[in-house]
Amino acid sequence: MKKLIIVMIIVAVACTSVFAGDLSIGFSQGLVDTSFIASYEWDKFGVQGDLGFPLIFTAVAAAGAINEKINKDTEEQKEFNVLDFILPGAHVGAYWKAIDGEHFGWNFGLGGTFQSYFMKSKFRMIGFATLTSGLRYRFNDRFSLGLETSVPLALPLSLISEDAAKYTLFYYQEGEGEIGDIFVVLLGSTYYFINDLARISFKWSI
Repeated sequence: MKKLIIVMIIVAVACTSVFAGDLSIGFSQGLVDTSFIASYEWDKFGVQGDLGFPLIFTAVAAAGAINEKINKDTEEQKEFNVLDFILPGAHVGAYWKAIDGEHFGWNFGLGGTFQSYFMKSKFRMIGFATLTSGLRYRFNDRFSLGLETSVPLALPLSLISEDAAKYTLFYYQEGEGEIGDIFVVLLGSTYYFINDLARISFKWSI
């Protein structure tokens, strides 16, 4: 897992080095992840990638676990595993700038996202292809505020072909499955789907 995190960081740094022109970097906040963003734009198209960690969720969960440990006198205390809260998620995509005004812009495109997490002491990873859209307000040449969203491509594809929709989803679990794990998958998918559903972003143009 450490190798995966290191590789993702190297890729993000490499991207910022390669695209040293119309490059913007910044941060975004969703329900779960606080993410680092790097995007590169041409006249009508752009690409964007982000790498995020659940920083707020980690802080709240850690505070709750510490408080519970302090106030509990019994030996049956829930073990706090920091890996439950710090595993990364990422999203990458390409988009078309449908509206690209001086201040207001709107784009839509295709992307892919993955989220990793621990539950029941098992490592899990969920991934899916996405439809993306974003609104942007540019304050000046350097700074912009955005509202971004993405939904699984499987949703519209399932209306056409369930077989085609299945190829847009990915799920990995470390170790053998157990009865009830399907509910864990659904819970995790819903939780991180909501994270991608609405994200506020702040970007600076380099």
